[in-house]
Amino acid sequence: MRLLAALLALCVLLPSASAQRADWGDLPDTHTSLQVYEPDSAAAAVVLFDHGKASLTDRFDIEMERHRRVKLFSEAGYEQATVSILIHRDLEDLSGIRGQTFVPDGDGGYRRVKMDRDAIFRERVGDKRERVTFTLPALEPGAIVEYRYRLNSESLLLFPTWYFQDDVPVLHSEFRATIPNDFGYMQAKQGTLPFATEESEQVNVFSGPAMRHRWVRTDVPALRDEPYMTTLEDYIHKIEFQLAEYRIPGYGYEKVLNTWEDLAEDLKRHDGFGQTLRSSRALRREVEALTAGLDTPEARLAAIYDFVRTAVRHDGRRGYLATANLKTTLEDRTGSAADINLLLIQMLREAGIEVRPVLLSTRDHGLVQTIYPLVNQFNYVVAIAEVGEGAIWLDATDPMRPMGILPAQALSGVGWVPNEDAPLWLRIDPVGRATRSVSFESELDAVGTLTVALRLRAEGYDAVWMRRSIEDGSPEAFMRDYLSDVPGLVLDSARVEHLHDLAEPLQVYASVRIDGYAQTAGDLVFFNPTLLDRYLENPFKSPERSFPVDFTYPRTHRIMGLWQLPDGYAVDEMPEPVRIALPERAATYRCQLAEQSGQLVVRRTSELNAPSVQPEAYADLRRYYDRMVQADDQMVVLKRAALEAADPTPTPEASAPEEAASRDAPAPEDTPAPEDTPAPEDTPAPEDTPAPEDDPDRR
Repeated sequence: MRLLAALLALCVLLPSASAQRADWGDLPDTHTSLQVYEPDSAAAAVVLFDHGKASLTDRFDIEMERHRRVKLFSEAGYEQATVSILIHRDLEDLSGIRGQTFVPDGDGGYRRVKMDRDAIFRERVGDKRERVTFTLPALEPGAIVEYRYRLNSESLLLFPTWYFQDDVPVLHSEFRATIPNDFGYMQAKQGTLPFATEESEQVNVFSGPAMRHRWVRTDVPALRDEPYMTTLEDYIHKIEFQLAEYRIPGYGYEKVLNTWEDLAEDLKRHDGFGQTLRSSRALRREVEALTAGLDTPEARLAAIYDFVRTAVRHDGRRGYLATANLKTTLEDRTGSAADINLLLIQMLREAGIEVRPVLLSTRDHGLVQTIYPLVNQFNYVVAIAEVGEGAIWLDATDPMRPMGILPAQALSGVGWVPNEDAPLWLRIDPVGRATRSVSFESELDAVGTLTVALRLRAEGYDAVWMRRSIEDGSPEAFMRDYLSDVPGLVLDSARVEHLHDLAEPLQVYASVRIDGYAQTAGDLVFFNPTLLDRYLENPFKSPERSFPVDFTYPRTHRIMGLWQLPDGYAVDEMPEPVRIALPERAATYRCQLAEQSGQLVVRRTSELNAPSVQPEAYADLRRYYDRMVQADDQMVVLKRAALEAADPTPTPEASAPEEAASRDAPAPEDTPAPEDTPAPEDTPAPEDTPAPEDDPDRR
């Protein structure tokens, strides 16, 4: 009965760790003499060892022990001395907590400072959780801290997840698990580094034969939050366990983990999902009114989608289960993401359109393990409709999002369609790209003051967030934020076109003045011709990266500008044309300047064509960004020219481009630099440009 009670306990899988007791209080010279971790000399601390051990007891509990020791190099490493463990109040018990700090005594030795029991704090988290927190005492650079504890669980579903990696380097991480053969646990290992040791042996325990497993990883690099990643949980080196079946002597094996088909059937019967997606008179009446006179599925789809995205407000909650019936959501005109998208699905079905719900895990929620049919891996639901010869993704939670474009958080790789007869997985890739074009006319005077008339044009993913920002504020507030990197800028006016017409590109026009934009020195004037959207800093600081760079979706950024130079000045120096490309044109950058009778024309295009860059190409990507930062930082030098040296006859190339932006005349499509630019195709520059942290695509 105790076994059955443990198996039936309602719980969720919590990341935890366990350890074996080893060398408590013993300090080898290799620990005391370590002053810096050479492979990562900037590390604030290093985990000397982290030992864990988990096994089943004769009471059918899971007993876990952990022993961990850390060397602190600087104050930034003190966070390693604070430990927080979340447990299930009804099913788990944390005991045997001990901690101590070894502090340098100034004479080459160490003195021991034990942690008081008063340093252990327990607090309730919701109805079923408890957080246990403790901090080791007497912290200072050079100190060594260690702690250990025991965690017992009454649920066999709570076998611990072991993490071999941390945000500081780990010299040695070891986990041992002893599992009786009567219990079938699935193992999911994550991480690119090989195990230093991976072995199993047959042993005998209280219930009979068992397997004793041992996994060791050494010299594990720190895993820190990096630009352009989903969540650390997707990349950290770990091993997870999920109980799939167990055997009761005399009764055979009992299945614990359902199949995806079982899960689909459960969702069909769930009040918040399958039972919600049912026809109703209120929805039929609404659909009939919306689609009256619309003869094609495409027209009916557009009408219903536009109604839901504009009429029903998203309250910010996610989820895949409805929180209210669809009639209530329709009447209240507000709901969670599940309420809104399930309402959309059922209204489309009322209109005769084939549409299916797709469950997914958002980018910040973590990757879905397809080997585990567990519904709590999902936290979001979208729709996919079959219209004509193709399929179109739908998410109606944002009034500024057109059909076919999912939220960036939903672009997490795969989605699951819970068809009762045949559940299936769908690949979720970005549709289109984020496209941004800036064109401007500017006039520079001899004292460095610049006046600019510009037009910003956005499509795809860029248009979605820009529309939302303008709707939440104003065109003026949006442009001030967008131009915040330009010092001394004064916004004179701003206006927007096609804010709510999602079928058209968003366009924002602005007039600005920048005092002191150019620097003057005698007869010389210096200024940067890349007025906007410069790559100011390289966002990729780490010299190495063991997981992909995930840009979410492709991007194209264009700038075309016309500079009217001060009277009596001519270009003395200007940057040479620049062309950079990653292998297979995963990303390209082109910039070209041309002087045309008192005017300077700049054309610059950067394209990111591969939404994901693998670790083996990271060094090239990092050098590519260094090269772009260098290119965007180059200056033009003007020199006061003698009158007789001026050439008053404009050439055909010197004509001011008609597409220059102004508030009175819309600028036409920007064009990239000509393909016959005499600059050679460049490879990423050597990695010799240090740059502080920044995300150049933050806008």
